[in-house]
Amino acid sequence: MNFLHLQRRGGENLPDKNSAKYDYMLVQYQRNMGIAYLEKNQLDSALFYEQAALQTSDRLKLSTFQLQTLQLLGSVNAKMNEHELADVYFKKALVLSDSIKSEIRKMAFFQRY
Repeated sequence: MNFLHLQRRGGENLPDKNSAKYDYMLVQYQRNMGIAYLEKNQLDSALFYEQAALQTSDRLKLSTFQLQTLQLLGSVNAKMNEHELADVYFKKALVLSDSIKSEIRKMAFFQRY
């Protein structure tokens, strides 16, 4: 199955938009499509899907999805020679990464007691 076919039919197996799982599944689809286009060096398509994934991950407020998407947006922009914009995304990802590490350390501390 080629990517054009997936793009036309993509997302047809997502839950109903009213489902609590819709955005959770959608962000994974968007992220994976962005990765596939990035690997094929189809950067405009990769950028489209990763920008959509960022919007979805922001709605979800799940740090891991936000972090992955920011890193991927940095990679796409770097390949597009948009280095200043890539740096913005990578810096945002770094800040979020530090925040996630801090939360993990806090959880580990409280689990001991």
